[in-house]
Amino acid sequence: MDYKGYFYIMSRQTGMVLDVYEANTASSTPIIVYPKKTEGAENQLWRYNSETGELESRLNGYRIDVSGGSAYNSASIINYPENNAVNQKWYFRDDGSIESGLGKQWVLDVQGADTNAGTKIILYERKDGGPSINQQFDVVPYVPADGFFYIRSALNDCYLQIKDGSDLTSAPICIGNRADGDRKFQRWKYNKETSAICSELNDYAIDVRQANAANSAEIISYPCHGGNNQGWTFEKNGSIVSGMGSTWVLDDAAGGGAGTNVILYTWHGGKNQQWYISTE
Repeated sequence: MDYKGYFYIMSRQTGMVLDVYEANTASSTPIIVYPKKTEGAENQLWRYNSETGELESRLNGYRIDVSGGSAYNSASIINYPENNAVNQKWYFRDDGSIESGLGKQWVLDVQGADTNAGTKIILYERKDGGPSINQQFDVVPYVPADGFFYIRSALNDCYLQIKDGSDLTSAPICIGNRADGDRKFQRWKYNKETSAICSELNDYAIDVRQANAANSAEIISYPCHGGNNQGWTFEKNGSIVSGMGSTWVLDDAAGGGAGTNVILYTWHGGKNQQWYISTE
C-alpha cells in the first residue's frame, strides 16, 4: 500500500489514534492510543515510505520501532531514530493489521484490548483466524484545521488548482505542475462546518457546476453558498467525496497530466481519483 502525505493511524476498536506519548521527542518514547486531535497533532501524525516500510513521526522524524529489535508477545513499540533495521519496517494489510518486518505473524496491538486513552501499543502475534479488533487499524487522512495546504494527485503528484490562476467565477478546476511565484491558486483551506474547500486566491469554493450529479460533470471555482455541491469529505481511501452523494468523487479526467480538467465521477478506485494533502 502506498500512502502519501501525513495521516492518522486509527484503531478500529475505539477510534483513537497512534500517539507519541506526551509529544515527548526523546528516543524510546512509547507509542500509545489517544483521542484524535485536529490541532497541535504532530505527535499523532505519520507518513509512510512504501519503499522502505518505515512509519515516520511528524513530531521528530523518528520511526515506529519494536524496542530491542526482537519479536515476542508484548514487546514495546516506541518512537526511535531511523536505523534501517527490520524492526522499523511495517506493512499495511487488507485485514486492517499493520505487520512487522520481523515476521508475518507479528502485528501492532492495543495492549489487552484496553479501551482507555493512554493504553500502550505493543507487538503481538496475529490472532488465529485473523487479527482481533484491537489489532486492526485504518489510515485516516490529515486535513489541517487552520491554514492553507496543497491537494495533490496520487497518480502523478500534480496539484489541484484553479485553471490558469483565474479569479473569475466558474473558472475550471484542473491539475497542474508546481507553479512558480505566487501559488495562491494552488492552495486551499477546509471549512469543517460547511465542508467547503476554498481557494486562497479568492476564497471561492470547489463546486460541481449547477449541482449536476452525473459522470463528467464540470468542477469549477464558485463563490461559497453552503450547498451540497460545494461540500466535500476526505476519505481514508484517498477519495474526495461530494456532498451530493457518497459515490461521487473528484476525478482527474482520464488520468491525464498537467492541465487536465477535474470532473465529478463515480468512484472506481483508480489513482486518478485518489488525493493527498501536502505542505509543499
